Amino acid sequence: MNFSFEHPLFLYAVFLPIPIFFIQLKRFKTIQRNYRTVDNKPFFSSLFAHSWSVFTLRAFSWIFFILSCAGISWGTDYVPIQKNGCAIAFVFDISHSMEARDVQGGKTRLQAAGEYAMALLDYLPQSSISVTLAKGNGMVAVPLTEDYQALSAIFSSLSPRLMTSAGSSLGSGIKAAISSFPSQTSLAQNIWLFTDGEETDESLEEALQYSLKYGIPVSIIGFGSTLESQVFAGDGKTTVQTALRVSAIQNVIDSVLKKNASLNKDFLPQIQFVDSNEASSAYKLLNSLKTDSSVSYEIRPIEHHSTFLAISILLLLLSFIFSETQFNFRKTFSAFAFTLVLSLCFTSCSARFYSGKKILSGKISWNRGDYSEATLAFLEAAQNAKYNSDPLSESYAIFNLSATYLAQGEKISAEERLGQISFEDSPKEIQFAILYNKGIIAHQNGNFSDASEYFKEALKINSLNLNAKINLEICLKEQIHHFQNAEQKLIPVFESKAEYASLEDAIYSILQEKEQNQWKNQQQQEESSALDY
Repeated sequence: MNFSFEHPLFLYAVFLPIPIFFIQLKRFKTIQRNYRTVDNKPFFSSLFAHSWSVFTLRAFSWIFFILSCAGISWGTDYVPIQKNGCAIAFVFDISHSMEARDVQGGKTRLQAAGEYAMALLDYLPQSSISVTLAKGNGMVAVPLTEDYQALSAIFSSLSPRLMTSAGSSLGSGIKAAISSFPSQTSLAQNIWLFTDGEETDESLEEALQYSLKYGIPVSIIGFGSTLESQVFAGDGKTTVQTALRVSAIQNVIDSVLKKNASLNKDFLPQIQFVDSNEASSAYKLLNSLKTDSSVSYEIRPIEHHSTFLAISILLLLLSFIFSETQFNFRKTFSAFAFTLVLSLCFTSCSARFYSGKKILSGKISWNRGDYSEATLAFLEAAQNAKYNSDPLSESYAIFNLSATYLAQGEKISAEERLGQISFEDSPKEIQFAILYNKGIIAHQNGNFSDASEYFKEALKINSLNLNAKINLEICLKEQIHHFQNAEQKLIPVFESKAEYASLEDAIYSILQEKEQNQWKNQQQQEESSALDY
């Protein structure tokens, strides 16, 4: 279990009870020394135990308060973020190793990377693109823009001389690229790193972990040959051996995935290596982009600030109660231990309450007509419930998400979400609501027969629902009307009198037949009674 603190400097205050402990101990020794002639050991034992129990409660109250102020968090949670559109951060490694001429045609790795990026622009959908340069540190050269001509200009002028810092820090380039994305952007974020894998500070792994935290996929595009070649270092005199470090890059990626093996892989952003020498490398890159409306997930620690603050207040109140009342030491300590264990047990239930809180928040947003906020709240509740194996909360969250889509006219998405709910395992009210909404969707699609059946099945679960009864009657009437309209056929006008006479006879026969059928139907309706829903 990984603990993290938002404000770690507060942790120094945890040690404050230690000097107070020694002051308290010195005080008791003084009292005991002054009254050692008094033969009243039970009194001193009771006073000692009572005072130390109060001190222990207040000390732990202080510790829990400091942990709350420090922003203690542990565990991980997946926060869904609705994304529309696409934003790509191009990160170029412009270290001197990229000047090695081991690319086909005698080009340097940096020239090949610039031409490769320029070619990608022709196949990219309308996207916002930023350019970050990575050398000894990272620098955003071009903020997010859709001006592809400006991008082409910098792609053709890539050089190590654009930055004066020494070394090669791929991690700083990725972190700078992440900072180039606005914090509240609705665009699906992507990072493409153009490099040979040579780095001097081994910061790539940490940066990839950082990108996972924000739910940003990273694609590393390798340039150069895997065979060693010589290149001048930054001083222009020293020669060093360099090559495309495929195994080193892959080892870093495997290490990151191994450290996050306990997380749900369905929610983790993709981290991949693409060799630019492969024929399908560009297709692999473009295929990894999510340009349509999608949901990405940020990995965030689960906060426990409020829980620790509540425990701190509770322990402080208990200390005041114990200080005003005479308690047995064993009972006092037992009560303290029970309170502490019970409070910690409540923290394990926070995930279950979290789903309910998100569903309630989504309902409030839905009632306000803020469907985007409602969608995010229901998505987060559904994923949290799924992660914590809470099928009941998951069913409620997915149904509310479906209802939100339906309110926005997205019938296909609404029907897909309803299909994700386990009908047999759901409570009766959810089963009724699923059938009811399926009836609404079928009616909107013009499938009056299917809509009638859905409403009939819904009324079998809840026969007192007035809206379902009304909707069933409407669907039955529209079904009959639709059937009658389907029977009517357009008859062409004939010019000859013989054909016209035969047409009159045919019309007369049809009308006579309809009158007979109508009389029979009326007679049958009088003899039979309809189901009373």
